[in-house]
Amino acid sequence: MVTNALRRDVASFVGRHTELERIVDSAGAGRVVSIHTIDGMPGVGKTALVIHAAHQLADRFPDGRYMIELNAHTPGQSPADPADVLARLLTGLGIDPRFVPDTLQERRDLWLDRITGKRVLLVLDDAQDHAQVQPLLPTGGNCLTLITSRRRLIALERRGPPAVGRARPRHRRRVVHHFGTPRPRHHR
Repeated sequence: MVTNALRRDVASFVGRHTELERIVDSAGAGRVVSIHTIDGMPGVGKTALVIHAAHQLADRFPDGRYMIELNAHTPGQSPADPADVLARLLTGLGIDPRFVPDTLQERRDLWLDRITGKRVLLVLDDAQDHAQVQPLLPTGGNCLTLITSRRRLIALERRGPPAVGRARPRHRRRVVHHFGTPRPRHHR
């Protein structure tokens, strides 16, 4: 059974401390939000933010920590089909692939049944839209889902998601210090 499928944490996390604090605080005792969406333009650090947050929250979710690439904007990849994602999650929970149901609804029902009463952290990276994400969402109050998307997925959470914009100039300087000189931009 797979219980930890998070990517390696970001070694040099710079900036975004306000957004990080908001995510981590939302997972505290008595929380209201169980779904957190993070949207923004490509390359602004959405994935790094949720990976770093997931690692900070990992010990609060001992029953499972899963990261799913939804590939909405991944070159050369088709967006992930929710039925396929559920099959992968179910086999990760130890269900023999021969016994994974055929339909999306049956897979969703089995997924929800298997995580009922468990503390699970689910990271859905690069979501296309509500239709792709909705069947994957845990319903229990013990679970937390972090979603990144280039689109606003406001209907998925009770309060508006934090949009991740460009880093402040002082944070950009720190990134340059950590990673070297930025590449020049070519204007077309």
